[in-house]
Amino acid sequence: MLCCFKPGSISYYACVPPEVPQRLADGGFDFRYVETPEQFLDDLPQAEIAIAAVFRKEWLTQAPRLKWVASYAAGRERIPERELREAGIQVTFGRFHGRIMAETVLGMMLFTARGLGTAYRLQKTVQWCDTVLHGRVWTLRDQTCLIMGLGHIGQHVARLTKALGMYNIGIKRVAGGTYPDVDRVVALEDFRTVLPQADHLVLILPHVAATDRLIGRAELELMKPGAALYNVGRGNCLDETALYQALREQKIAWAALDVFEAEPLPMESPLRELDNILILPHSSAFASEYYGLFFREFLEDWEAYRKNAPEE
Repeated sequence: MLCCFKPGSISYYACVPPEVPQRLADGGFDFRYVETPEQFLDDLPQAEIAIAAVFRKEWLTQAPRLKWVASYAAGRERIPERELREAGIQVTFGRFHGRIMAETVLGMMLFTARGLGTAYRLQKTVQWCDTVLHGRVWTLRDQTCLIMGLGHIGQHVARLTKALGMYNIGIKRVAGGTYPDVDRVVALEDFRTVLPQADHLVLILPHVAATDRLIGRAELELMKPGAALYNVGRGNCLDETALYQALREQKIAWAALDVFEAEPLPMESPLRELDNILILPHSSAFASEYYGLFFREFLEDWEAYRKNAPEE
């Protein structure tokens, strides 16, 4: 049996491509869709495969037949990956987010570079804001984009920024490797040496201890006064108080945040007072085709799983 778990009040079963249950049924699997942890736990003892963005360690004792946990999320912090693998359970994560999130990052860049935010803000109060925009907009070509995190999302960002003629510097845990759209790769421990070069700093970092408050006051002070910062990874990596001060004092020009230390971002957050920030509700990967893309990947993985599964 395969149990598909999506918590919350918004059902996504209607987004499941119709061929998915049929192909699973052809392989001898019963596709079950649930929306509450209680329903999920009721079915878990019989499940061989579980699709879920959340899986708790304590659930392992209730899953004697489980062989595969497939998460549609890109983030790994809500799946006990190490414990699952130690129990001999295959774990996979969604790989389709990169293209969607890269489009969001590019939109964030263009929103400020081309004056779209300013024009939108003034369209009801200023008849023709050409004099406001003149001299305050620019092109992205030949600007430097520093991408912290060169996984599949970071590589998709690099592909789009390179298409616009930007110079890409990629940051990864250990320097090395070649990436077709990245001009230079720098080790994480050395990222501060290239911060002053960045016109755009894109954060796509995982939520791990090593990334806690990685970008704080000292790092922001290394950046250009006209630089922009974007965070679409996890909120723990950025000191929001330091960012607020840097934006208020115009030590950097602009920021766009999709993730925060606390979510939802409290209404009393001082970040909301600023005019030089764009706040998104952790929506950079939202797309109407989100689950269709996931299940396309899932079916590819499913075929590989069937071929490699031991005979019982």
